[in-house]
Amino acid sequence: MKLLKEWALEYLKAKDAFVKQIKNIEENTKECDVMLHYETHDRCVLVQDTIDADSVVKKAAAQPTYVVVPNTKENVELLLKNWDGFKEHKQLCFFFVNPNSKTEQKWMVYPSTHDSITEKNALRKGIESLFLTVEPYMTPEKRVSDTAAGN
Repeated sequence: MKLLKEWALEYLKAKDAFVKQIKNIEENTKECDVMLHYETHDRCVLVQDTIDADSVVKKAAAQPTYVVVPNTKENVELLLKNWDGFKEHKQLCFFFVNPNSKTEQKWMVYPSTHDSITEKNALRKGIESLFLTVEPYMTPEKRVSDTAAGN
């Protein structure tokens, strides 16, 4: 997940370029893949191949958290399956990413905010619509096998 971590660092630095709120960035801390230090708080960035709901909820209960994952159907299903636990954490945000996408490279969702403005019966359709805004992430091995198979 080196590619996703590099993408996350570049994205977060660029996002902060004008407002300059990040005071320091630490990589590979004991608790997080990236720790963003602001003047008033810290924010943990977790980079995961697949959403690990237990580690996400544990971290989000302790501090503001970004979770960066590949934009895959599996991760969308894990988000929806664990929605009720995720929506309890106001400062939890997921980034679904494909740095190689020819369209958008990311979509993001704060489950707490999204849940407060979305009807429960429309949740799946809305999240799946967001998923479709970014090409699904494929590992380099999968891209090679698809290319060889003519897909």
